[in-house]
Amino acid sequence: MPTSNFSMTSETPEAKSSQLELPLWPARDPNLYAIGIYEFSLDGARLEQLVKSVSIPRLEPSQLIFELSDKFLVVHAETKDGALHVSARAPLANPCGMGRATICFGIAIETAYKAAKALRGPLSLRFIEKDSILSVQTKDNTTIPIIAKLHTLAILEGNRTILAEAPAYVLRKGIQAAGLYNARKDPFTGLKPDLRIQSGDAWHGYLYAAARFSSTQLPFILSIPGSHILNLSAVLSRCSGRISIGETADRWSLESPEGITAHWPRISATSVAPPCFDAAPSFSVTVATDWLQKSIPLFASLVDLVEFTPRSDGQGQSIVMSSAFGGNTIKSWHRLSEPTADFDCTVRAHDLMLACFLFETVQLKLTFSERCLKVCGVGSDLNAAVLLYNIAR
Repeated sequence: MPTSNFSMTSETPEAKSSQLELPLWPARDPNLYAIGIYEFSLDGARLEQLVKSVSIPRLEPSQLIFELSDKFLVVHAETKDGALHVSARAPLANPCGMGRATICFGIAIETAYKAAKALRGPLSLRFIEKDSILSVQTKDNTTIPIIAKLHTLAILEGNRTILAEAPAYVLRKGIQAAGLYNARKDPFTGLKPDLRIQSGDAWHGYLYAAARFSSTQLPFILSIPGSHILNLSAVLSRCSGRISIGETADRWSLESPEGITAHWPRISATSVAPPCFDAAPSFSVTVATDWLQKSIPLFASLVDLVEFTPRSDGQGQSIVMSSAFGGNTIKSWHRLSEPTADFDCTVRAHDLMLACFLFETVQLKLTFSERCLKVCGVGSDLNAAVLLYNIAR
């Protein structure tokens, strides 16, 4: 075999250039992506903020997914069935030299929370793919190893179409008020109905109660899974400014100026027809809010149903809330300043308790009709109403 004349010490400029283009040339051009080492830096407080941004009350999986690109670190959280995906993004202190490549690794949720809370100041992070270890170096040169396994992240397919924008606080308030009965399930199917936003109204409910919130700043159509009303409300509590509402062929999405996003499938198991909140009433009465707020917790802890009836005596008329318990009748009444007609309305005690504490007003307006009891706050800046269906009808 002939002897090679190649020599590492006699490289021409052309040879050096060609060698730098080779994918694996550790002596000249360490290819971090190829050998599996990824170095980046981030402030500890920003890392904690990222982890908190994707923290939701009902998170099913056991890990958070960290997606690293050249200039950004993105943290993802997703439910097992993919019904809700939440992410938050932050710029890196310096580009990590990855180019357009990205890599994802998973960290146990409990570990991520503890690390994000404990670490402060500038952090130097190195993810070594071969060992599945994220090494975190703090400003005092302390190195902390964290187990972090490679992960494949599903890509959201389809072009996103922007439908509208809405102030984050208005959207959050609407979801919180309309989703008052988010924990309630359909007694026949066992499913939680979707929350619907359409034409300035947000509403949600189940067989025995419903709530509505109205605002001119919600002029779009959006369906939110009933099981994730609480989760999305928590996400919106960390957002400010105007939220971008969008859609793809099969998913809804929200995106905030801070880089927090959420998306979920466009699957609705409920009708889009809203409950009839504006039916002609038979009559209305005004009661002190603290009367119901002080009385109803006791009823709700003892009984399932409460009944409203009028009572007349020598001093005038009262509205009586009563229920049977242990062979006896428990009652609470409130003196009315105006006369009232005869009525009989039975509603669920726990649903009434939620309605009473929704409004921060001195008085509540109770409107009785044949089918339901409507609850509103007198002089409230919360443009909301609650329907409690008359079970005795």
